[in-house]
Amino acid sequence: IAFLDAGDILHPRALEILLDALTGQKADVAVSRYFAKAHSQASAAHCLAKKVPAKPRVFSADNPLEQLLRHKYIRSSSCNKLYRREAIGGLRFQENIFFEDWPFVTKVFGGIKRLTIVDAPLYGYIMQPQSITRSDFSEKKVLSYVAGIESVNEYFSQRGGVPRAALKRCAIASGMMLGKVWHSRAAVPELRSLALREFWRLVSERKILLRDVPLKATVRAVAMRRFNKIWLLSFGLWILFSFLACHFYPVMMSDSAA
Repeated sequence: IAFLDAGDILHPRALEILLDALTGQKADVAVSRYFAKAHSQASAAHCLAKKVPAKPRVFSADNPLEQLLRHKYIRSSSCNKLYRREAIGGLRFQENIFFEDWPFVTKVFGGIKRLTIVDAPLYGYIMQPQSITRSDFSEKKVLSYVAGIESVNEYFSQRGGVPRAALKRCAIASGMMLGKVWHSRAAVPELRSLALREFWRLVSERKILLRDVPLKATVRAVAMRRFNKIWLLSFGLWILFSFLACHFYPVMMSDSAA
């Protein structure tokens, strides 16, 4: 099974190459290493033709869920991959949410044993100004991230416990949510309040672990709180003091103490 978003394109030999890798390595999922991004199908096709060798390098890896975190080129998109039917089983995309790819891929990768990676771009991603990922943020987009995090936690909890790698993926998703609200031109105070309220609720319910959230996102979460300037200034001063103390303290000690 393979997925292709409307408007995007595949390399002419994409399915052939992925199928050879999947069967040759006896893997559950084959993934192309990264996307070719362009503003038109013609440009994407030219980029794919130029970058895909006749025989791309193929390598395999165990612990697919950890590989999803370790290698950014694998990505959480469902579209640059070829799946064995049994790897998907009864899993389906969440309905009525945005960004439904990352929860789906996280669940699939959490249930398979072997992943094979083709070291070549086989998928052409067309960047459209009005696409869901590039348009302004909204309440539904905030709640979509939250629904995805809830869904991943519930899915793995029903199967014996949430893997550490799945919790990390949820933390990354929460960081993306905060980042998009932070940069959104349409982020009114009510939208920021919603994002913060849901973020801290997920932290308190341990559906994301604060230590897994990217540092930049954590700073933004603190900065968007009430008295945000005081919080941000205090945090910055603490970081500065810690750095200076670690850097200069050995120099300030006497020779005998050192």
